[in-house]
Amino acid sequence: MRKKTLQYFIALEFVSLLLITLVLGGCLGTGALYLFSKKSEELLGVNIGLSEVGVVAYLKSIGTILLIYLISFMAARDIFVDFNIGKSTDLKAIREKMPVRWRKGLMMIGILICIYTINEYQQLRNFESVVLLLLFFAGIFMVLRYGMAEYLIKERRGRNYLKKLLIHNQLFHRSRTSAGYIYALTVIEFCVLFYFSFQMISAGIAEDEDVLYPYDIVCIADDGDEDILSGLQEKYETEMDTYPMLRVSNYDSTERREGISEPDPPQGQHIGISESTYHALKKKLDSSYQAASLGLDAEGENIYVVHQQDKSVKAQPLDYYQVSAREPLIHIGQPCEYVDAIHAKRKDVGYYYKNIVGEEIGSVTGVFRQGLRENLVVFSDAYFAQAQEIWKMTNIWTGEPIPEEERIPDVTIRQGPTKLVLINADQEEIADIVSDLAEFRERHVYDEAYDASVLCYYTKQDAIKDLRTERVMKIAMNLLVMIAFSVIYIVLVGIRMLTEMENNQRRARFLECMGMRRKERIGIIRRELLCYYYVLPMVLAMIFALLYTGAVFCARLYQPDDIHNYIRIMAPLWGICISVSGVVIWCLVTIYVYKVEGKDERK
Repeated sequence: MRKKTLQYFIALEFVSLLLITLVLGGCLGTGALYLFSKKSEELLGVNIGLSEVGVVAYLKSIGTILLIYLISFMAARDIFVDFNIGKSTDLKAIREKMPVRWRKGLMMIGILICIYTINEYQQLRNFESVVLLLLFFAGIFMVLRYGMAEYLIKERRGRNYLKKLLIHNQLFHRSRTSAGYIYALTVIEFCVLFYFSFQMISAGIAEDEDVLYPYDIVCIADDGDEDILSGLQEKYETEMDTYPMLRVSNYDSTERREGISEPDPPQGQHIGISESTYHALKKKLDSSYQAASLGLDAEGENIYVVHQQDKSVKAQPLDYYQVSAREPLIHIGQPCEYVDAIHAKRKDVGYYYKNIVGEEIGSVTGVFRQGLRENLVVFSDAYFAQAQEIWKMTNIWTGEPIPEEERIPDVTIRQGPTKLVLINADQEEIADIVSDLAEFRERHVYDEAYDASVLCYYTKQDAIKDLRTERVMKIAMNLLVMIAFSVIYIVLVGIRMLTEMENNQRRARFLECMGMRRKERIGIIRRELLCYYYVLPMVLAMIFALLYTGAVFCARLYQPDDIHNYIRIMAPLWGICISVSGVVIWCLVTIYVYKVEGKDERK
């Protein structure tokens, strides 16, 4: 009864403190964010309004707090054990059993999980999924827990066991706790060196604004807009280029998996162009561009994709439906609102699986929707000419072929956008041009009705403002989280040392009675702490971070120049993180060993 009551009050205390932390921290954080937004233009040169911080930011913050709370729970458990709360037995004297069975098998499973997740993480189609990272963490735990047990048992049977007995004493005596701490420290440092630092560095090496937005205004127009566009060109003497296009929709535009009872996922909208138009657009951006065949076929089975996003955005597939396959499910035309997964999977109702024979990440017309919308889908010239007529035979609601007698324009069939218009003009005239495009937008109310993020025209000025805000927030938030995780790392090591203080003092007295010199005893404790709570976790974290950094290079299709620029920033940043943590840990260990030893025995 006492045990159940004790557990009840401990659980009540932890949950209450978590809720208090979230409520008070949320209120104080929102207030600080409000002050930051007021002073953002003065401090950073970018006006960041509270509207830029949505629900997702709060959810991510809560997730980070829960992770910190989980780590603190580990520390609290050790303190609980250290003080023998609720127990008459000395829990510290009880030896933790190492795994006995299936050590090699479970260790190999962990290794295979790690290899699998790294290989999958480098695939663009997996959009750098957090699930893969969580699976990787599970693999690391299996490798550390069972691999360390296998190593220690083999060492105990070898000739060198006595030489390493004192150094490895804690690993034998508290195998589960030691493996748990090494695992936690490795994961924390991995997040610092890879997950948060990559987001921050990638935002720093991303392309310039003029490269990402080569045109002042990009319009998605149709044949009925000729009068408005020609009037703008005559009035403002703009540089205007027009290319043929068609709307291409993909079935699933969200990485979240919908449940059985949930409605169908929102469909994405992209820009379909011909291969000759693609080469013309690339040539306009780079006069030295040499056109080469993309390997597209006349039947339209093969496509080439340009993911229009910058280097700071994670890799994203064209279609999230069945992302394990390299065949996106796309539709020639605007989204069909009454299509579900059962109909979409059939190849005779307007949604077809296409084979991606090539893809690139970069900006051709502008990264206005950062890879989620308005990517370029390139077809062969022969198929593009056929695709321009598909709208005449397709029901706009279901995507199914429609009989000739039922084809009613703007009721059952609709052409959709047909022209990609790229405009460059004097900066002083941009505001007037946008004002004159009000009528153009009224004509395209239907095109913007399905998805508010897909517009009939985009402006470089608005996009640059959003881009600057996004980059500043990304760098600031990830830097703050890196610092927080580094502090957690140091605090966790400090708590671990304090909970082992009494055991180490007992061992020091025993070794002193056995005749060991003070210098040797200090060296044993120092090597043990530095090895298990700094060197080993840091080395493992660096190895894993390097592997995952290379995987992201592959996923985001980084070029050699991009990799060089990344490493140029990564090297000093890693050096600072590792050095600062090393210096702090060394100071803690130095103070700790002299506290364990007490006063010099000669005195």
